[in-house]
Amino acid sequence: MILRDVRGVAFELETREEVDGFRRHGGHFEGAAVDLACALLRPGDVALDVGANIGAFTVAMARAVTASGRVFAFEPFAVARRRLQRTLELNATHNVEVLSAAVADRVGSATLVDYGAGYESWSTLAPREIETAAGMVRAAGHTEVGTTTLDAFAAARGLDRAAVAKIDVEGAEAFVIAGARDLLARRAIDVLFVEASDETLEAAGASVHGLLATLRADGLHVFELNGDGSVDPALPSGRVDRLMQLVAVTDAGRKRLVSAGRLS
Repeated sequence: MILRDVRGVAFELETREEVDGFRRHGGHFEGAAVDLACALLRPGDVALDVGANIGAFTVAMARAVTASGRVFAFEPFAVARRRLQRTLELNATHNVEVLSAAVADRVGSATLVDYGAGYESWSTLAPREIETAAGMVRAAGHTEVGTTTLDAFAAARGLDRAAVAKIDVEGAEAFVIAGARDLLARRAIDVLFVEASDETLEAAGASVHGLLATLRADGLHVFELNGDGSVDPALPSGRVDRLMQLVAVTDAGRKRLVSAGRLS
C-alpha cells in the first residue's frame, strides 16, 4: 500500500503494522526530528543519512537541499536498501546517492545482524536481545558487509563539510562518531542528529554519558529534541533507558538553530 506522510512524501508500506503506525504518526514516528533536520537545511547543502532505512529522513532532506544539494544515504541492509530505492523512485528523488556500506569506526568489513521480517529497521553492527510486548526478539540473520568511516568517505569524495548528519544505527552510534574524528575536530559537520539510549548503546560497550562527553570534547553544543520540536540542553542523569534524540551542533549549527527559531 502506498501512503503519503504529512510532508507529502510517498512510501510503499508492506504490513498492517506499518500502515497502522504510519497513520497514527502521520508518517515516521520521529517526525519532529525530520522536520527539524529540514528546517536547518538550505538549498545547496550536503546532508548525510547514516542508517537510512526506507528513507523517511532521506527524501525530506533531499527536498530541503533542493536539486543543487546532495544527500548521501547509507543503508547496508539489503532488504531496507531495496525499499529505500523504491521510496526514491516513488518520489522522483534524484539528488540522493545510496551507499551499501555500513558506517563504522574503521574501513573494512563487519557482520551486520538483522532480526527478521517486521524488524528490518533494527539491523545493526551491535546486536542484542530486544524485549518487546510480544516477547524476546533475537538475531535472525548475519551478513558480511563492507564498512567505511565518515572521515574516509569524506576524504574519498572530497567533501569539505556537511550541513547535517543524521545517525541512527541501532546501538552502533559510538562507532560512527569514532570514525568521524577528523570531521568533528574540524567542525566540518554543522549539525549531528544522534539517536541514543543506554539500552542500545551498551551492546557496543558505549553509553549516553560517554557519547555526550565525546561530542562535548569536540566542542559541540548538545541539545535534546523534544516531541514538540523544541530543544533543551541535554542533561540526563543516571542510566538513560529512554530513547533520546540528541542534536549536537557547532557554532555554525547553533546559528542554524537560531535562524530556524529553535534557539534565542
